[in-house]
Amino acid sequence: FTVEKGPEKGQKALRLAFDLKAGGFCGLWHNVSFDLSKASAIAFRAKTTLPGEVQVALKDRWNVQYVAKVGVPSGNWTEVKIPLSSFVKDPYYTPDNAQPGHPMDLSRVSGMNFGPQVPGAGDLWLGPITAEEGPGGK
Repeated sequence: FTVEKGPEKGQKALRLAFDLKAGGFCGLWHNVSFDLSKASAIAFRAKTTLPGEVQVALKDRWNVQYVAKVGVPSGNWTEVKIPLSSFVKDPYYTPDNAQPGHPMDLSRVSGMNFGPQVPGAGDLWLGPITAEEGPGGK
């Protein structure tokens, strides 16, 4: 990945160049530390050269991974908003240090992943990510 010009003047964006094979995985994992317990959604701007779904993953307080998928069209920057209520436990991946058996707890998010889901070669740009406060953020 590289840092590129972002969607707004003075902003930066991450560029992920990918070549996803059918049945494979590619993505950009960030180790983070933040509290989303009072948030209702995450929002960011994105654009891609290969339109389709992008999977967003969050690792909760118990190191369990939760995922949501969003469509990102090609071309211009697009505002993406994902309600936290749309994240579900990842049915395919459980980290080695996960402590399952708890409800999703986003009071201490320790990881975030962005993974294109459409096979092929392309670029995905991600602008700054923000949390939107509101009811139902647990």
